[in-house]
Parts: sequence; structure tokens; C-alpha cells
Amino acid sequence: MRLKMLRARIKQIMAGILPGRQSGRSTWRNIEQARPVYWLVFLVIFGAFIYRAALGLYFFQDDFVWISRAKDFAADWRLIFSADISGFFMPVVHAYFVLAFRLFGLESGWYYAANIVLHGLNALLLFKLVDKAAKSRRTAIFSALFFLSFRYPMEAVVWISAVTELLSAGWLLGIGLAWVSYLESSKRRWYVVALILTLGFLFTKEWSALTVPFLALLGTWRLANSGAWNRANIRRLFVRLAPFLAVFAGYFCFEFFLQHQQSPLIAKGYYVVGWHAVPNIAGNFLLSFVPLTEAAHQYPRLWLTASAAALLAAAFIGVRSWRRRRDSAPALCASWIIIAFVPTSFFTWDPFISRYDYLPALGVAVFLAVVLNYFTFAKQAGLRFAAVFLAAAYIGINIFFISKMTRLYYAPVHAENKKFTEAVAAKLYSLKDAGTLGIYPNTPHKSFILPEVLQALFDIPRKNIRVLAPETPCPEATVCLRWDPETKAVGLSTALTAIAELENTL
Repeated sequence: MRLKMLRARIKQIMAGILPGRQSGRSTWRNIEQARPVYWLVFLVIFGAFIYRAALGLYFFQDDFVWISRAKDFAADWRLIFSADISGFFMPVVHAYFVLAFRLFGLESGWYYAANIVLHGLNALLLFKLVDKAAKSRRTAIFSALFFLSFRYPMEAVVWISAVTELLSAGWLLGIGLAWVSYLESSKRRWYVVALILTLGFLFTKEWSALTVPFLALLGTWRLANSGAWNRANIRRLFVRLAPFLAVFAGYFCFEFFLQHQQSPLIAKGYYVVGWHAVPNIAGNFLLSFVPLTEAAHQYPRLWLTASAAALLAAAFIGVRSWRRRRDSAPALCASWIIIAFVPTSFFTWDPFISRYDYLPALGVAVFLAVVLNYFTFAKQAGLRFAAVFLAAAYIGINIFFISKMTRLYYAPVHAENKKFTEAVAAKLYSLKDAGTLGIYPNTPHKSFILPEVLQALFDIPRKNIRVLAPETPCPEATVCLRWDPETKAVGLSTALTAIAELENTL
């Protein structure tokens, strides 16, 4: 009896999820016709559920640099337009942290809440863009849900400093939405909006170089799906892209002649153009779908082989989709994933950095949504059920590992950072009186960030802070700070106390 009731309940639920039945069609119609504001509220709430563990995290590494600089910029706003951090020109990001610091102060949870809201807003913009470009509300819904729950790019949400990726995606999706609106309506105001948003993106992050390929792919998608794919329309598309190309030509000159000379990443060999980018792109392509980062690190050759197979499979799906359905979306999404990984593929450090997948994940989400949408229209009910079940399981597994990774990997590191902050705060009265502060690097933070940490948290000027070598005796006229990782306490010393200890030993 219970088994029959369970089967009946499952059929009732699936009738509301899968198309093909009257109740299913009406349920989908109600969902698809929901207002954008409702979708925004839902996506932000869903995002908060997925990333709820992040709200308890503390500041980490570069977060202190941004807050320290925000204090400087608040005193003199003109500094916002300097290439002060790693030689990058990012006035929009600096302005964001100035505003965030005024609103949130040193309450880290609010910064993570802002990240979650931005992530939900990006999911809404992707929903609107796919809905307008693909003319499929269902594909748009699937795209937003996949994008919101991907595990591989989670660092973009659970690290305050990675808000640069969130802001970049917001600009890019906004530009794409204005661009598609212009292509549909030929109204110049949308073209102007796209150009203005492009300027905002230029002042945010160097990933803005991806704007022109993104717009070209969107234009190609519209032409291919509308049956207007011919030489005249392709020529017209690239003529419309010419002003964007001119903007980025100027930006390239600025990047090469100014930032290229200032960037320590290039000077120290962390960013080098070379063939190592090819396996990096291939490996990240597969990780975007199957986020097994440890396997990619431990078995690089096997992972590269699997990545090549994944690229071939994506190409096969793209070609087959175009031939059978005249749908160019899978091929264009796969192309975007590859293109979006190009700028970060030249780094010589760890090739598999979570936050670098945030922009490519836009293509991953749409690719999976389009494929899933094919199956939801299958004639066989079992095939429709299997497709929805696998998609739900995929999203559920991603959500589970986002929560697990946040609690087991990020939370302990952030807790150690907070204990260091509390230990330093207990000695703050003595530190304020110090003319010069020396600090030994055996702390939870990287040595070059320590001056930023003390200025961000305790307003101790960076110029008064010296990072000492581990065995260096405390210099004269200096108060030296040493962290004890065992007792989680901070000890202070001076040159005089060191001499006294030496005399007592003798």
C-alpha cells in the first residue's frame, strides 16, 4: 500500500516537472511567466542556501590588501585611479571596496553576503540573456540553476577578494544583454548602453578583453538560430563590433605600455605566454564539468587524456546539434569556455585555480541547460525522468561539496586568521606606542601581506612595519612581534629584552 502511494506521489511530482502532460505544461507555464524580480529573490535565497557556510568565514590574504587600500583611498579618492595593486588598473574594484568598507567595516560576514547577492544577480542576468538570445525560458531557467550551483568556481564567492570575478561577470552579462537587445530592435540606445558598460568593465579587470569574443559569439548565436547566417549579415555583425574593437585596441596599448611594465606578475615570471596554456585550457575545460581537482593534480597525464576526450565529445555534440536541430548553442558555448580560459592559462603557478572558472562557467551552464532541454522534450517518459533526475543529482552533489569544502578547507584557515587577529588585538596598546614594529613571518599570513593586515585591522601605518627574517634578532628601537602557532598567542620583545634574556642564560 505504501509502495503504491509512493509511486503515485512520484508521478504527481514528475507531472509538474516534465513537459508532455497537461498539468506539467501548466506548471511550467506558471514558472516560466514569473516576473524577473521573483526570480532574483529566488536565486539570491537559493544562493544563500548554497553558500550559507561562507557567512561565518573571516578575512583571508588579499582581503587585507583591499581593505588597507580602501582606507588610503577614502583619505584621497584620486588614488583610486592608480595601478597600485600588482600593477593593475582597477578603479571600479577600488571604489567597490571603499564603499563596502564604509558600509561593513571589519564585519567579514557582510562582505560574503554581498558576494552571494552579486552571484545571485549574475545568475539572474544569465537567465535574462539566455531567455532573450535562445527564446527558451526553460533553457534560461536551467542555465541559471546550473550556474548558481557549480562547485569548481566556488572560490569566486567564498573569497572576498574574488569579487573581481563577480563584478566582471556582471559587466559582461549586462553588456551581452544590451547587445542582444540592440541586435533585435536596432535601437541605438542599447548600442550606447553596451559601449558605456564596456567602459565600466575596462576599469574593473583585465578580463574585459573577453568582451569582443563574447559579443561575437552572441551575434553568431542569434544569426544562426534565426536562419540569417549569410555573408552580408556576418559582415554587418563585424562592422557593428568595430567600435568595441577600437576601444580595446586603445586598452591593449595602455595594458602593454603601462601595466605590462609595472606588473610584478610579469616581472617575476608568473605570467608567461607559451604553449603551456594548451594543456591548462584542456584540463580546466573538463574540470568545469567534473570538478575533481585532486585527480587533475595527482594524475596529470590521465587527466589531460580525459580532457582531450571531453573536448572531442563537446565538438561532437556541437556538430550533431547543428546538423539535426540547427541549434548552434552547444558549439558556441564550448567555444566560449575555451576562449574564456585563455587569459588565465598563461599563469605559471597552479593551473587549476577555482575562481578563474567563473566566466567560463557561463558557457558550461548554458551548454548543460541546452542538452538537458533536449531531453525534457523526449517522447519517452523514462528518458525525460532520467534527464531531470541526473540534472537534479548533479546540482545536489555540487551543493553538497560546496558546503563540505567551505567547512573543511576554508573555515579552519579563516579561523586561524581570526585567532591571530584576536591575539594581536590583545597587545594593541603596546603596539600603538611602538615607533617601528618588526614582525616575524611565522604567522597564518604570507609575509608580504603582514603590513597590510596590521594597517587594515589596527591602523598601524605600513611604513612603520618591517617583516623580519625568522632568526633575525630584534633590531634596536623596534618592538618585535612573534606568533606562537601552538598557544595561539603573540609575544612582544625589544632589543633590550633580548639582551637581558641572553645575560640571564649566561
